[in-house]
Amino acid sequence: MTDSNIVPEGTTLRSVADLFRSRNAGAFKLTFDFVIPDDDLYQDIRRRDVLNANVVAPRLGVAPEVVTVTYFEPVNAIKITIPRRTPGGGPDDHDVDGAQQFVTLLDITI
Repeated sequence: MTDSNIVPEGTTLRSVADLFRSRNAGAFKLTFDFVIPDDDLYQDIRRRDVLNANVVAPRLGVAPEVVTVTYFEPVNAIKITIPRRTPGGGPDDHDVDGAQQFVTLLDITI
């Protein structure tokens, strides 16, 4: 996508991210990574603040004030961090690696 000012209606994060994953970020946090290979599109997403705390928090079942969104320009990555619902490895933890938690974010329209 070379003209990032004209993103087709209905374009989703899933369709523009080259890599998407969620991971355990210690015992008390999960992190979500999205890499956008097209630099212009990445900059447009960043400029328009498409993946802000108010957008992602409801999809992840957390309050916006606990969401941290970080843009890492050297690799066109967007990192979202939230607290875990239960400590990693604890008796109530059903996903120690946090590996399947990104799915709810893939259909965000950018």
